[in-house]
Amino acid sequence: MTHNSAKFMNYIGFLTLLLTSFPVMAAESAWAQADFLKVRLLTAQSTMGNSGNGPASVQAALEIVMEPGWHIYWRMPGDGGLPPDLDWTASQNLKEAVIGWPAPRRFEYEGLYGFGYKDSALLPVTLTPETSGEAMALSVQADIMVCKDLCVPQALSFSLTLPAGTGEKDAQAVTVEKAFASLPPQENQPDIRIDNVVLGPKAIVVQAYLAQGFEGADLFVEAGSDLYLLAPPVITPDDKDSRSASLVLAAPDGVDNLAQAIMGKSLTLTLVKDDRTLERRFDF
Repeated sequence: MTHNSAKFMNYIGFLTLLLTSFPVMAAESAWAQADFLKVRLLTAQSTMGNSGNGPASVQAALEIVMEPGWHIYWRMPGDGGLPPDLDWTASQNLKEAVIGWPAPRRFEYEGLYGFGYKDSALLPVTLTPETSGEAMALSVQADIMVCKDLCVPQALSFSLTLPAGTGEKDAQAVTVEKAFASLPPQENQPDIRIDNVVLGPKAIVVQAYLAQGFEGADLFVEAGSDLYLLAPPVITPDDKDSRSASLVLAAPDGVDNLAQAIMGKSLTLTLVKDDRTLERRFDF
């Protein structure tokens, strides 16, 4: 072996030792798998940085992949089903984990309505540590109901540790940023607006604007834990401008005076048209 060849082999050996001596940092957990779905946790950074001004939040995303045709539920599941329930209590250096909810789609089965995500979902999660700059060990127990012609509750667990470091971004940051970008804006936009809500004894009337028109649009209304308006809205476009419309949501069975039932509550309205979404809150 020549001197140069020996030098090259020593260099390769040094690189191998270097790579095997330090663990590869990954900002993603292993996939947790169950029947009909799998799930993992992604973070936008591979280490925990020190903000210098108290605990700094970490952006993350819960990636859920279902078998074709299966779906999971939104925060308001509709007539049946349950939203994903995540237990983070076994985690270390975690003060709070807050899930964000992209706008759902409507499912109908034998006259019942459910709201959720079909085939896949990417839910943004904001993680706040107890102490900035220290390692965060995330351990999650997830209970997720997945449905098609029947509903199956699944229990999965997964974990991910972010060591102390400089808080540098990871390659998964692009996917995590995509998850946060999917959240509906909470203020009117030039091409999508919810302008007004009028309460009546028999219905809610919503005045809205969609630059793309209202064909295929939907509206989801959350009115607290004891009042559910689940039926699709009756949409009547304006005669002079089809980009504006009235959306009427009838009072559910058993509610004699809808306006009275809503008074003193907050309504959260989520308007959906293809990939354009808007979420607005109205207090009454």
